[in-house]
Amino acid sequence: MFNYLFIGEYLQVISYSTMVISPRDCSLFMNALLIHHYKRGAYYPRGGASEIPYHISNTIRKYGGEVLVRAPVTRILLDKDGAACGVAVRKGQEVVEVKAPIVISNCGLFNTFKYLLPPQIQMKHDIQTGAQMMKPGKACMLLYCGFDATAEELDITPTTLWLFKENDIDKSMDKFFAMSKAKMRPLTWCSSPSHLPKTPPHRSDIQVVYQEIATPLSNEHYLRAFRGAPYSGEHTLERFDPVLMAKNRCDTPVKNLYITGQDVFSCGIAGALHGGLICASTVLGHLLYVDLFMMKIKLKGGSILRTLQKLFF
Repeated sequence: MFNYLFIGEYLQVISYSTMVISPRDCSLFMNALLIHHYKRGAYYPRGGASEIPYHISNTIRKYGGEVLVRAPVTRILLDKDGAACGVAVRKGQEVVEVKAPIVISNCGLFNTFKYLLPPQIQMKHDIQTGAQMMKPGKACMLLYCGFDATAEELDITPTTLWLFKENDIDKSMDKFFAMSKAKMRPLTWCSSPSHLPKTPPHRSDIQVVYQEIATPLSNEHYLRAFRGAPYSGEHTLERFDPVLMAKNRCDTPVKNLYITGQDVFSCGIAGALHGGLICASTVLGHLLYVDLFMMKIKLKGGSILRTLQKLFF
């Protein structure tokens, strides 16, 4: 299944890369962004994914913030005027109220509007409209395996494999989602990160010495993912409709309440990062992308004028 992107006199063929949706519903430009990301080698944090929250937590504390774990948010607090003024969190058997002038929700559009706001606010027309702007994404099952052998011994290459049972992927996924109880898999995604930095020299990540399975219930429990969908909102063509994109902003109908993460921009780590940048820019009233651009030039030791000349002349 291929999409075709015409740029001037050039033709570029972009392979289908699913976000748990059918090829016919997938945005060509979303695929283009993903291919561009992987063509540059993608990214992997040194030391593993846990390094991201570890360093972010230190930065938050450095500037006077605090990070709470095992303290799920039960509701968003509203003042007498209906503006967000904090959150209630559960710590053991106790519910603690944390007051704040601004509340930013990173648990997704659906969780925020359907579960965290008071019922009388959820029923308001503008909240209902906001919750229905996009459809919930599909869930998936994950299996993590470790092998007691090197990548060379197992003949594993650092690549990603998409395995389909039949050539018509649209038809295959339609049949799967129409079943009352799924008896087949429409596709399988297989990835081996064994060539990434700090992988143990005699082990491989794909006789199995280690295995762990994650179901949609795992995503709900650990990530609070709505209906177990790791990508939150469904990334269909409708999702990227210009009118919907214009309406799907970080600020919400509730004053002082903002949305960030995958539902603002797109899915995945890079999508969530951009969602954070857009949200922070909205809250601060300052375009942070300009600051990042200047920082990039500074880190590379270049000239702002020369960089602008390369971009526009």
